[in-house]
Amino acid sequence: KYRSMNDDERNRAARAKYLSLESPVDRFASSSPASSTTSSSRSTTRTLTTTKTTTSSSKSSNSVIDLLKGHPNDAHLPSAAMSRILLRMSKELSKELSSPSTCLNYGDEAGNKSFLSHLASYIGPDCDVKNLFVTNGISHGLDMLTAVLRPSDPSSSFVVFVEKPSYFLASSIFRNHGATVLPAPMLPTGGVDASALALALSSPSLSASTTLLYTIPTNHNPTGFTYDLEQRRHLARTCAAHGCYLVADEVYHFLDWSASGPPPRLYAASGKDPFVVSVGSFTKVFSPGVRCGWVEADEALVARLVSRGFIQSMGGAAPFTGEVMRVALETGEVNVHLEGLKREYKTRSTAMAAMLRTCPKITIPFVPTGGYFMWLKISGVKPSFVGDLRAKHGLVVMDGSAAGMDVGEEDGVYVRLCFACLDTQDMYEGIARLVRAVNEGTSSSS
Repeated sequence: KYRSMNDDERNRAARAKYLSLESPVDRFASSSPASSTTSSSRSTTRTLTTTKTTTSSSKSSNSVIDLLKGHPNDAHLPSAAMSRILLRMSKELSKELSSPSTCLNYGDEAGNKSFLSHLASYIGPDCDVKNLFVTNGISHGLDMLTAVLRPSDPSSSFVVFVEKPSYFLASSIFRNHGATVLPAPMLPTGGVDASALALALSSPSLSASTTLLYTIPTNHNPTGFTYDLEQRRHLARTCAAHGCYLVADEVYHFLDWSASGPPPRLYAASGKDPFVVSVGSFTKVFSPGVRCGWVEADEALVARLVSRGFIQSMGGAAPFTGEVMRVALETGEVNVHLEGLKREYKTRSTAMAAMLRTCPKITIPFVPTGGYFMWLKISGVKPSFVGDLRAKHGLVVMDGSAAGMDVGEEDGVYVRLCFACLDTQDMYEGIARLVRAVNEGTSSSS
């Protein structure tokens, strides 16, 4: 039905479809959790409205629109929830003046027990406290794991396989620890090719004393792909058979709005194999600023993390923020906020996909069912297309080459867009600019 429309008419039609969707764009409407000190019969219902409208008037044609930044919109930060959490903590602390709360003192190296208990319940019924170690987020967890798993002998080689494409900042963490980073063999249908990886790991030319595979198995950054259960198990078996550590970055695992929900975490899917590690965080599901995450791994590996000198010296990574998140979990604030984010991002990603599909030169390989990002293949444009977007159209997107995805001179480009950060009208305007740029670029290339 779009064939008889020009670009602007197509964008207006897609935008109208977006505005007709049931879920409101500028608010999270849901019941707040009942206070643990109030009975369920007296629990109140709150509406979580954003602190900043997400449907403001769009930017002027001269301003730059950033669809690259992978941050949440300021309006979607849990400001009201955090004020309630801190108020409750304040009341609890005021009752303990003669015996200050442990969250103000040095903590347990793996994390304070009260927080770990609530964290294990949040992660799932198959999660055990003994397999958890508290971190300051995904990057901290990856850095610590790499420090622990790398060879102790500096002359020994250390190889890390990374998906292609992958999270663009992960490789630098591995290289900082002396690792050689290699692209993992990928399936055209998505995910690592476990059979090809097995050949690479058994190759005589791979003279590494330690190997590691880094993967983002759920709502992948940047592609949005999710490994199914059998893929997870096959990959875990392959890595374990070759003594290769499989590290799963599961920052988007719980930010999932698929009908069936995400498959089991990779550590759980593997049967808790000692060569498999899941790394999680509250960054995307609650707030980046709390800097609180976790490693879920075999007890022996947790013990190695605990034994790190700076962890022993500092008394755990996050005693105070761990207490903040304990209260957030205990009162249900995390789940309420997460449900609001899932509704919002599902609506945004649906609208973004509808607008992008008005351009026949744009392909979406994996329609997102979670996460922050949409991955596109743009055909018929030159490699300079992404760089020209800012100068000619005032639009910033991630070039797929930054995530390790290069294409041939005649094959177009890959780009990543974030649907979480901008106000909605600015997102509309950014997509409209992209579609116009693609049509102009393909016309000039032909």
